[in-house]
Formats: sequence, C-alpha cells, structure tokens
Amino acid sequence: MFEAIEIRYDGNEDWLAVAEFEVVEIDFENIEALADVPCLKGIDQIWHSAAEMTYNPGKLDRAIKQNLNATTHLHRVLSDATQCQRFYYVSTAYTAGMNSGVAEENLHLEPTLINVYQTSKWSAEMSLAHAHQCRRLSVTLFRPSIVTGK
Repeated sequence: MFEAIEIRYDGNEDWLAVAEFEVVEIDFENIEALADVPCLKGIDQIWHSAAEMTYNPGKLDRAIKQNLNATTHLHRVLSDATQCQRFYYVSTAYTAGMNSGVAEENLHLEPTLINVYQTSKWSAEMSLAHAHQCRRLSVTLFRPSIVTGK
C-alpha cells in the first residue's frame, strides 16, 4: 500500500504546523481506481514515500515493480486524472552511486550502482524525469541518506 499525503498551504510561514494532511491508502495493483477517488480530485500535490527497501538481488523483480513501475504508473494516473501540480518523490541519496567526489544535486546519469535498492530508486528517478517531460505533472525529488521512525 502507498500513503499519499495532501498538503494545503495557507501562506503561513509555519506551514507544516497548519498544513492539512490526508493519508490515502492506495492499492498498487489497482492504481487506475485512483481516477475515481473523490478526495484526490482536488489535490494540488502528492507525496510518494512508499518503497521496497530490499538489497537482496533475489527480490529485484519486486523492487522494480514497486519502486519503478508503480511510481511511474502513479505519476501517469495522477497527471491524467487530477488537478495535481506537483509530484514529490522520496528517493535516496544513494542514487548518486558509489562514485567518489561530490554528488551534484541533479540527475545522475551514469552512477555506479551496487544493490537492488539503489538500482530501483535510480530507475524510478530516470522514469519520473522522462514522465515529467511527457506530462504536465512536475516532479520534486527528495534524497535523504536515511529515514527513521515509526
């Protein structure tokens, strides 16, 4: 399941304290059904943070299905079926790969990837960059090095 978060910004500088979040459970096996979900019709942004976080090479198919295919499909459906203006995607700092030196804040076109998680998240970033060029829904990438909590 994916949790979508809607944020309504009212101009207040302490926007997170006054933002309204609505978590929507999404069945990735039936993303097309999103077109009929009333609460998604009026959203202006979506935050996608769901991920298959495996490093196991035996789970590559599962990671690609969740991190690449479902993400790209979600972007397409939301672009076509809603008034959404921005797609926020939580990726990983490690899409820069294992290259030495400074990792620039842009798309990494030739990283040295060493595990399933890096590869599937990098693939999703590349797919979203392409999808943004083909559709009106803008994309913002977040690349944290670690996410903790319950």
